[in-house]
Amino acid sequence: MHTLLRPPRIVTAVVAALAMALTSLVALTQPASAADIDTGAYYVLQNRNSGKVMDVYEWSTADGGEIVQWSRTDAVNQQFRFLDHGNGYYSLINRNSGKAIDVWEHSTEDGAQIRQYTPTAAHNQQFQIVDTSDGYVRFINRNSGKALEVWEWATTDGARLSQYTDLNGANQQWQLIEVD
Repeated sequence: MHTLLRPPRIVTAVVAALAMALTSLVALTQPASAADIDTGAYYVLQNRNSGKVMDVYEWSTADGGEIVQWSRTDAVNQQFRFLDHGNGYYSLINRNSGKAIDVWEHSTEDGAQIRQYTPTAAHNQQFQIVDTSDGYVRFINRNSGKALEVWEWATTDGARLSQYTDLNGANQQWQLIEVD
């Protein structure tokens, strides 16, 4: 017959404390999902394929300013907050310009450019946030039903963002990373 040895209570307590600390640390470093969005916080939006983030090109504050991807710096032109329109739709508002991400000219075509424009709550400025896997989401435009993506799977700084038929590609997946 085998005799099972019980670990000393101190070992059991230390193991339990370490497990709790590790669980807390993992929770702090996990990216936000659609259900976790804090409309009072700012986020950088990092593309799964390129590792680059959404950026208002050259810090533009003008209507029509280009939205591109760029290496992450956490500068205010790369920070966005979510404005809740209800029914699962949000506008993405840039911290620097105060403008909303906008499918240019209300287009419903594949490849239509993403620009910024004064927030109007129009459907071309609203996106449904759809969880994918491993902490990534897709942004589906309310007007067109198409996904926000990095055009042609580009991985370079300055590559434009566009909309395209939702294929759940890595270039259409974004990680929401909360910043101060």
